[in-house]
Amino acid sequence: MIEWELPPTNRRSILKPQQPMRVPDYMLKSVAFIVEHVGDKPEKEDHESHGTGFFVTVPSAVIPGHKFCYFVTAKHVADALLGRKIAVLVNAMGRRSLASIDPIGDHWYSHPTDNSVDVAVFPFNFGYGLDVVMVPVGAFMTRDDIDGDRIGIGDEVFTVGLFS
Repeated sequence: MIEWELPPTNRRSILKPQQPMRVPDYMLKSVAFIVEHVGDKPEKEDHESHGTGFFVTVPSAVIPGHKFCYFVTAKHVADALLGRKIAVLVNAMGRRSLASIDPIGDHWYSHPTDNSVDVAVFPFNFGYGLDVVMVPVGAFMTRDDIDGDRIGIGDEVFTVGLFS
């Protein structure tokens, strides 16, 4: 598994670059299309794209050194796909072909108490040979980061996604 690593100092060096902002090329590997299977073959033409999302790792609180893998997308996309056979299309490592990641089970997880949060995730088992970069949950901004004057008006930020 390839995981985006935090710089040795802190997140501030990511948020406050000393030169004009350029999104690192490897970050494009952290996003993928979420698709519905519409045929029997794993080729791209047998899928219908419904949205995009990104990959996240979360360290286990119980198993030392273990990380759980999740795919994150918009809740309205997940809701539209309930009960359908879905996958996430990614590039295969070292060749120009597509691979798919299937969710564990058929359940999406969303915010437990606030239905207005438009985020949903599903866990998956990471397979070898996939050209994917995972974003560690520790790289996410927190309310303390924002309140602690770590980010505000005028700071450069970026988001990645894919266009259909």
